[in-house]
Amino acid sequence: MTHTTGDDHRQVRHAPPYAPPAPQHHAAMASMTVGILALALSCGYGLTLLASPVAWWLGRRTLHEIDASGGRLSGRGMAQAGMVTGIVGTALLVIAVLAVLAFFVFVFGYRGHSF
Repeated sequence: MTHTTGDDHRQVRHAPPYAPPAPQHHAAMASMTVGILALALSCGYGLTLLASPVAWWLGRRTLHEIDASGGRLSGRGMAQAGMVTGIVGTALLVIAVLAVLAFFVFVFGYRGHSF
């Protein structure tokens, strides 16, 4: 028979107190939305690619502000998505502008020459 004394106390560990999540940066969703819309609508309306540099700039600025907040702001993933879609859209915009310029040089640059 085992004899136990009243000194056998088990230490109960409690979970840390609940901390509410950090508020989302106000421009994180905006940069992601502008970037996605610029890419998605560029298929039908190429002019929406003009919004891509805005998404890139807004996403980059938002990332810097989130990183500088020391964890007080969230939304890093959305800001990154806005920046990446902005970079992709800006690259497509540069390619489109170069293609249009090449077209005009080809059509109007060789007017007097015959092939």
